[in-house]
Amino acid sequence: MDKKFFAWVYKNISSRPALMIMLTVVMFVSVPIMLSIIDFLTLYWGADPPQNKIIELQETTDGIATIFVMLGVFLESRETLFNIVNKHLGSTQEALEHKLNKLSINYGVGFLINGLLMEIGTAYLNIPDHIINSNGHEKGVFIFCFIMSMFCMYSLFSLFNKYIQSYFFYKEML
Repeated sequence: MDKKFFAWVYKNISSRPALMIMLTVVMFVSVPIMLSIIDFLTLYWGADPPQNKIIELQETTDGIATIFVMLGVFLESRETLFNIVNKHLGSTQEALEHKLNKLSINYGVGFLINGLLMEIGTAYLNIPDHIINSNGHEKGVFIFCFIMSMFCMYSLFSLFNKYIQSYFFYKEML
C-alpha cells in the first residue's frame, strides 16, 4: 500500500475529533467498572468475598487498567504520528497541534503509570499463596485500583476539556 494512505490513516486516528471520541468511549467504559468496584466493596466490606467474585472483579479491573495503559501509550505517540504524517504528506505542524501533542504526552504518561500500577495490583492477587499470601488483601487492592481509576477519570475529563477549548480558545492555548 501507499505510504500516503498510511499517513492519511495516522492523521485521522490522531486528530482532535478522533481523540475526543476515544476519550469519551474510555469514560463510558470506565464508569460501570468503577461502579462494580464500589458494589463489590459495599457488599463484602465486613465479610469474606467468594473467590469467583474476586476473580471476576480482578479480571474486570485488569481490563480497564490495560485500557488506561493503551490510552497512555497512544497519547504519548501522538507527536510521533504527526511527525510521520508531516513527513509523508509534506505538511507542517501547527502551533496548536504542537501544544496539544505536549498535553497528550503529559497526560499519556499519567494514564500509563496509573494503568500499570493497577495492573501490578491485580497481578499481586495472582501470585500463588505459597510465595506471597495475598488472602485478605483483595479489598485494599481494589480500593487502590478505584483511587487510580478516579485519577484517570479526572484526567480524562480534564484532557477532553482542553481538547474542546482548543476549538474555541485557540489564541489562549498558545
